[in-house]
Amino acid sequence: MKRGAVLVLLFVLSLVLACGPSDSTPDASTDASADAPKVDATTDAGADVVVTPFDVSAAAATSATSVTVTFDAPPDPTEAVNLANYAIPGLFISGKPALTASTVTMTTSPQLAIPYTLTVSNVMTRASDAQPIAVTVAGFTGRAPFKITSAASVDSVTATVAFDAPPSTTSATTLANYSMAGLTLSGTPQLTGNVVTLTTSAQTGATYTVTASNVTRASDGEPLLISSATFTGTPTFNVSSAASTGNKKMTVTFDAPPDPTSAQMPANYAVPGLTVSAPSVSGNVVTLTTTAQTATPFTITVSNVTRASDTAQLAVNTANFTGRTSFNVTAAASVTATSMTVTFDAPPDATQAQTAANYAVSGLTLSSPMLSGNIVTLTTSAQTATTYLVTVSNVTRASDTDPLVTSAAGFTGRAPFDVSNASSGSAILLSVTFDAAPNVSQATTLANYSVAGLPLNGTPVLVGNTVTINTSAQSATGYTVKVTNVTRVSDSEPLLVNQFAFTGTAVQPPTVTNVVASTTAYNTGSTSVTITGTAFTSVACPGGIVLDDFDATKPTSCTVNSDTQITATFPAGIRTNASTGWNVLVTNIAGTNATSSVKYVPVAGLLISEVYTGTTGNTDHEFLELYNPTPSSIDTVALGIHIHIRNGTGTDTDKTLTAITTAVVPSHGFLLVVSSASASGDAWFTNRDYTYSFALVAQGGAYVSLSATAQAKVIDKVGWGTQPAGGFEDTAATNVVSNDSIERKPAGGAGHATDTDDNSSDFNAPSTTLTPRGTVDAPQP
Repeated sequence: MKRGAVLVLLFVLSLVLACGPSDSTPDASTDASADAPKVDATTDAGADVVVTPFDVSAAAATSATSVTVTFDAPPDPTEAVNLANYAIPGLFISGKPALTASTVTMTTSPQLAIPYTLTVSNVMTRASDAQPIAVTVAGFTGRAPFKITSAASVDSVTATVAFDAPPSTTSATTLANYSMAGLTLSGTPQLTGNVVTLTTSAQTGATYTVTASNVTRASDGEPLLISSATFTGTPTFNVSSAASTGNKKMTVTFDAPPDPTSAQMPANYAVPGLTVSAPSVSGNVVTLTTTAQTATPFTITVSNVTRASDTAQLAVNTANFTGRTSFNVTAAASVTATSMTVTFDAPPDATQAQTAANYAVSGLTLSSPMLSGNIVTLTTSAQTATTYLVTVSNVTRASDTDPLVTSAAGFTGRAPFDVSNASSGSAILLSVTFDAAPNVSQATTLANYSVAGLPLNGTPVLVGNTVTINTSAQSATGYTVKVTNVTRVSDSEPLLVNQFAFTGTAVQPPTVTNVVASTTAYNTGSTSVTITGTAFTSVACPGGIVLDDFDATKPTSCTVNSDTQITATFPAGIRTNASTGWNVLVTNIAGTNATSSVKYVPVAGLLISEVYTGTTGNTDHEFLELYNPTPSSIDTVALGIHIHIRNGTGTDTDKTLTAITTAVVPSHGFLLVVSSASASGDAWFTNRDYTYSFALVAQGGAYVSLSATAQAKVIDKVGWGTQPAGGFEDTAATNVVSNDSIERKPAGGAGHATDTDDNSSDFNAPSTTLTPRGTVDAPQP
């Protein structure tokens, strides 16, 4: 209740009290005051009614990020949840306050354990009577947040989490309250002071994040504000591998540098079947001398060797390796038709291995040996698909200068991979033939082909060894196709011969074999058509397409989908041509088709269905009725229709139309256009949709168009009597004199949809029976 209303109520109560019991009646107010508790109150406007003050009674921190303020009575609920009505210096308040009875709860930025003062704006009022607030402040002590301060790895299977205050013992020692992505926790967490110790699965030297949930501060149950911390794991110390590096040499590799003293003690290494000695350390690797090895598996066991960084004991202390005996050529292979490799069973001496004179292959010339690890790659003269033998001399093992025992290896040569032919398949197609099946993915990648002066497009199609590629329009001139990055599918052999010359095929003039409209092509709207034919690639859209109608209409947009298909959109306002329609003429760089096998056949979307030229004595009282034969309503205002009226000599006048209704013609409905001279006594007057200045005459004509320009964008036309040519369709209808109208014939229903583009056959004979209909009349299908 607002303060003004309270004052009125107090005034009324004072009058009631003034007219209360007589002096003989006991003074109830006096008795009541004796028993009532004393209340700090004020008297309003001198009346006897007491108003209790409205105050903030308390504030308290309920967590490190929430505070409550309690009023001594429920506050106005709208004001109480308005964040702008509260302020706590030193803290940021966010979100929407929540009201429960007389208490409001709000979210704060993290608090400190210090005193704060909460102030409530003086716009706050009591819900029961709109009493404004008197005491607006209350103090409280903040609660410091509870946080995880750090985490650390103790060893490869132990980690600690430190809190900034002692946590609750129960929650801190519950394993389910901890998680570490990438590690599995087990056992019971151990709490010491602020620190919890956890058992983990084997760590690596990666960074881990420990997250605690449901752990609270022991002193006050405060939940965690910062509940996670990262640490770097401690990896295990392992023997990671062992290898023979020579007939009497081997290495042991640790996953971290070992302690040098323990790692260089021979007694710490054992290999059954071999005697080891003279260990030397380099980084993570210890090299040992062995007695003569055989080419069999061995196992080395390491004991008493610790990690240099932290003296960690070995977790994995064994490794297997295969002994090495002789130094051999192990294999030879043809890499391409002009390159080969020789593989040794160990790295050879680099200088010797890269000397061409040290290699021989009967029937081939070798050059440019290049060493990578154990493998030497050589360039050869062109190979054939026959067997060859490579012999190596004067090459020793790099590690110990052992000479070759096996110095020769056989291999099968690889025949070259070539482009064997290229030809023009049509004015926009190119075929490239390989002498063997190419890699499918590479052969169907357009970027791997180029023809100077002839842009390529689309996705190449592979059939067998031949690829077909779409080109732009070719000329009857010479071209060269170049192929890159295509290899033989059987062995990834690159091309040796990668280009081929061919003669292009000249573009021919286009043909149009079919024209299909997406829907009935009513000329009151645009229509999408699919044009099918040939030689469309070089057609420019939309200028390269035109109808041979009176307006030489071009599409508003079009897309050349392929050499044989174009999608185009023809605009509204294309005049009809009976069932004959119009040729679709397409022009490419070579010429234009003379006709189209299938025509574009527009259909009138609005038909002049009845014409009345006037009444004897009132020849300016006239009308034109239009019919909508389409399945959709037509908004003639939005369409922008024009009515053109022709006099007996053929003079054309675009009549200004004044809309009487919304002029939306329903499907199979009517539109009535009447002369402005028509009066309420005329049978058609109440049905009118448009008016115009009168003009219909005997021997005249009229047409509907989408343009103010004469004979442009004609939708439908009718002429009667001796109307000059151009004012009617095919043959004029019978002359219309005063008191008569001509009406279009129906087309299977009650409407007026017959339209053969011949006025004489489309309209009934003149009649004095008038049936003017407009948009208010029922449709006639």
